[in-house]
Amino acid sequence: MVIPAGNVKKRVFVQKDPLTNKVITSTNLLDQENGYSITFNFDENSASSKINPNIFKTNPVPISSSPKWLFLGYRCQNGPCRINGRFFSFVLNEE
Repeated sequence: MVIPAGNVKKRVFVQKDPLTNKVITSTNLLDQENGYSITFNFDENSASSKINPNIFKTNPVPISSSPKWLFLGYRCQNGPCRINGRFFSFVLNEE
């Protein structure tokens, strides 16, 4: 899941192919001024994510490797970059 640059209170979320970087699907502009609740789901062969409460759900992306990794970060293309974020109720369940 990718969050393009812009106003963090009004955002579009995009699912991109991890190998080709092509857009698979995206949301309309979401206006959640108090932030976003996102759930990441992993199963034996894939990963998916959901913006709660059922606002947007990505298609499962195949992942054949084990163990699985969740990377939360950003990519800067030109010039200085800065990221601000808060993670509340971060829960990692291993089943």
